[in-house]
Amino acid sequence: MYETEISTTTLTSAVLPNEITAPFSVNDKSITHRSLIAWEEHCTECTMPSCFSTCEYYTPRSDLKCRRFEDGIVGVSLPNGITSHLMKITFRKWGKLEGRGTTQLFPLSQALQKERMDVRLSALQHSMPIPYGLNILGARIRRKFKEPKRQTAPDSTTLQPNCFIIECYNPSANLITVSVTMRPTAVANKVQFQHFMELEPGYNFVCLPLESITRFIDLKEDFLIQLQPQPDMPGLVLYFGAVDFAINQDLQAQAPAAPAGTASPKPKKIKCVVWDLDNTLWSGTLIEDGEAKLVLNEEAVKLIKNLDERGILNSIASKNNAEEALAVLKKYDLEDYFLYPDISWGPKSLALERIATRLNIGIDTFAFIDDQPFERAEVSETLPGVLCFDVTEIDTILNNPAFDVPVSKESKGRRHLYKDQIEREEAEGASEGDYEKFLISCNLQLTAAPLSEQSLDRVYELAQRTNQMNFSGNRYSRDALSSIMENPDLATYVLSCQDRFGDYGVIGFSIVRISDATMQDLMFSCRIQSKRVDHAFLTHVIRKFHQPGKQAFKVEYKESPKNTPSAQIFSDMGFIETDKDDQKSILSYPDDVELPTNNIVTVNQK
Repeated sequence: MYETEISTTTLTSAVLPNEITAPFSVNDKSITHRSLIAWEEHCTECTMPSCFSTCEYYTPRSDLKCRRFEDGIVGVSLPNGITSHLMKITFRKWGKLEGRGTTQLFPLSQALQKERMDVRLSALQHSMPIPYGLNILGARIRRKFKEPKRQTAPDSTTLQPNCFIIECYNPSANLITVSVTMRPTAVANKVQFQHFMELEPGYNFVCLPLESITRFIDLKEDFLIQLQPQPDMPGLVLYFGAVDFAINQDLQAQAPAAPAGTASPKPKKIKCVVWDLDNTLWSGTLIEDGEAKLVLNEEAVKLIKNLDERGILNSIASKNNAEEALAVLKKYDLEDYFLYPDISWGPKSLALERIATRLNIGIDTFAFIDDQPFERAEVSETLPGVLCFDVTEIDTILNNPAFDVPVSKESKGRRHLYKDQIEREEAEGASEGDYEKFLISCNLQLTAAPLSEQSLDRVYELAQRTNQMNFSGNRYSRDALSSIMENPDLATYVLSCQDRFGDYGVIGFSIVRISDATMQDLMFSCRIQSKRVDHAFLTHVIRKFHQPGKQAFKVEYKESPKNTPSAQIFSDMGFIETDKDDQKSILSYPDDVELPTNNIVTVNQK
């Protein structure tokens, strides 16, 4: 159910190609009940109403909220589907689909009836000659009426969902990643559920078991559900069908079978191939023949590199001595191709499950290559979703549609993203619980440079997006930033950061009034939270501007619910409140407080 009271454009299914609507037009017998979540367009960086006057992307809708989808949510009627209408969405910058969660279920026929009635009521409302102000009020009342009531504990007669389903048609030729986030509305509760679904070109049906969600959040509490492209992709077009809690009798995470004459759903795609070693990656048995007698399987190596180019990950499940096996891989310069290799003496099905957990991807997206019929049978029977291949099939594996995935710059770099994360995990583990020791080993480098034409766009974006670590609450327009750049009394700092794992890019911005040594702005991206980068920068500017007995260094701080936890940095550094009004507090750095020693972050001033 979408916001028909605002999104007034409705299309018939006849205007769309059959390949788009046909896969949705299946009265799937496995889905017997579903919820009626009211979906609306929203902004990932919303700070309304203050952002309405400062953000250049603000485009008012009929209810004066911000338009984040081109043409809003466009309804496309659907004759025989799980839902009555598709939601055609063309994302603008920072756009996301958001709804207030509800697990109240309706039989499929009743849910469809309610949705169609909602569309008719909306059409009637918009056709009536109602004054503009009353029309806005009417839309808000209808929208509020559609929002679910507060969740309550179910009684023995209340039907409960067993999954959350997402239907989506991706009309592009590329694999699209969309995050599904469910989070409690209570600010204090930071625990949330998040799943990154990869949408293949064509029709997609995603079924998330309820247990995977309730491990993280209590669905009896108020919560929000948000769907957002990753990364932000202005201009992206997606068609959503049912996006709801449901009862799925089969609980199969695949598209429902289409009737004769309709487009067939895309087959599942493999995300990771797990390799055996002995008589698979090489000829011979390491523990019996020794390293010297092994012969590398060049066809296997060729396939591993081809998979890597496609963004398909590789790993290992081998019964061997881990140290010896890894030494052979290193000898052949193959060690870096394998993520989380599981070299042990237990069942290979358990090894695959451990690899899937570490990679955080579904086991039904795995393939397994082994020369032994016993090992393939053990994996196949224990994990029926895994595709198993004999080593003799290597030459034909890429002909399988499950390996036909789009190749892009992002897919080619997928292994390196995982490798960077593994390095971070290993480094943190090596610190033996000493977090400061771990940070020192990261070799954090902070560079501070004046605001320039080259950095203005990124700083503008940072000023609009940053909430948790924005200590002034200011939202600067591009023109305002240009004026600041030309003001000789304002020292500006564009902050970028990198460590031994990679480059974080621009992560902060600050403005200091030179005349009275007052920091009027300080904002950081959450990417550097808990890395002591903020402490290092404050130490840097205090050392530059604070003159004991002559001029105190001060900070203008405007408290908000989102920045309060991060503002602990000021008390950590020794600042005290010396003035306050309705707008802000003035925090001063005392003369008798010794600057902390910074041995974690190196600050470079340009």
